[in-house]
Amino acid sequence: MDMKREKIASDFFRKNRNNLGNEMQENSVAIVFAHDELWRNGDQYYPYRQNSNFFYLTGIEQAGCVLVLRKQESRLQSFLFIPRADPTYEIWFGHRLDKEEAEAISGIAGIFPREEFERMRKKLLKNTETIYVDRLEDENFTRGISYAGQSFFDTLSSSAKRKVKSVAPLLAKYRTVKQKLELQLMKKAMDITQESFEHVLKKIRRLHTEYEVEAEIFYHFHRRGAVAAYETIVAGGLNATVLHYVENKDDLLSGDLLLLDFGAEYNNYAADCSRTIPVNGKFSPRQKAVYEAVLRVQEAMIREYVPGNTINKLNEKAGKLMEKELLSLGLITPEDIRKQDKEHPAYKKYYMHGLSHFLGLDVHDAGNKDTPFREGMVLTCEPGIYIRKENMGIRIEDDILVGNPPVNLTRNIPKKIDELEKIISSGNPPQKL
Repeated sequence: MDMKREKIASDFFRKNRNNLGNEMQENSVAIVFAHDELWRNGDQYYPYRQNSNFFYLTGIEQAGCVLVLRKQESRLQSFLFIPRADPTYEIWFGHRLDKEEAEAISGIAGIFPREEFERMRKKLLKNTETIYVDRLEDENFTRGISYAGQSFFDTLSSSAKRKVKSVAPLLAKYRTVKQKLELQLMKKAMDITQESFEHVLKKIRRLHTEYEVEAEIFYHFHRRGAVAAYETIVAGGLNATVLHYVENKDDLLSGDLLLLDFGAEYNNYAADCSRTIPVNGKFSPRQKAVYEAVLRVQEAMIREYVPGNTINKLNEKAGKLMEKELLSLGLITPEDIRKQDKEHPAYKKYYMHGLSHFLGLDVHDAGNKDTPFREGMVLTCEPGIYIRKENMGIRIEDDILVGNPPVNLTRNIPKKIDELEKIISSGNPPQKL
């Protein structure tokens, strides 16, 4: 079975468009652009990944497309503009969707050549009071990024003829709460992630470099029709104290811990998992003590993923729990706590990141730190302790479905010390060199 091409019924995308339409003001238009291909170097592009909002509304995974939704007299109309089929293009680069194929995927009957968008734009915007545009939202990741939606937003905003707003807050209301189909797709991504990890555990004693581990992970992702949802972290020893270490180039040393932060993306939906394992198959007493401290914090915090909570509230409670664990481990002292700056508490020396983020079509999905939890939301739970002077970084991360009680969707991915050591010992013994 070709899992990568598993079909999603057009009703899913039609429902998503109707939900967006319910949030749009009367006499308004929403415009969402597909991502452009991203230049890599020479005559090469990076592998294509669709704009998540565009995919959520259309199911189309092709560059050069534009979606227009127009709401007038409480009626929502959908228009999709796609590049023309071009025999010469297809000889070199492959098939482009025709009108019938695009309609079957998206459920949109009003499909036009992409070249018609500029000509039809004035007509589509006629008598509209508000225009919603899918623009770049995260200020931390917009520098140097070219996106047609942002350029379009800036152009419209400068004219000041109509109200121009971002479409993202309207979509976030629905993207944060996962539908049954979305949960099924995410669970497949998590199952693929589990399979990959268990293969790594059985082979770890015969793998000598971070990049060999990365290759094993990618192999098992690809053979199940998935890709990596984000840049995979394979960090041995001191590298694990670098939170976004992605070079994955160093040797693995017996006695070190190996931090893995990895997740499969299946049908554009992500898993996000972190595990920390001993390279030689056995935790030292000190490694075990630190690992169990992280695990205690995580297991306590998973119970807090209930409706009404927020990420900010979780961060506050996780910080207090981590403070107690670091005291017990001898990493901070009561004096450190007494002298601490409230903005920079003592525990931040060893646990410097947040506990959680939303998960879905994006690894850091729609939603923010003050978004109240609702049933059906999925977020990560990922405490960690990082001790540079001890050559050690430990993070344990699972994906949690908000509810009463919460459900750990990645609970089957091994993380208990005895379970990890047992699986490693059952695999191939170290290779004699």
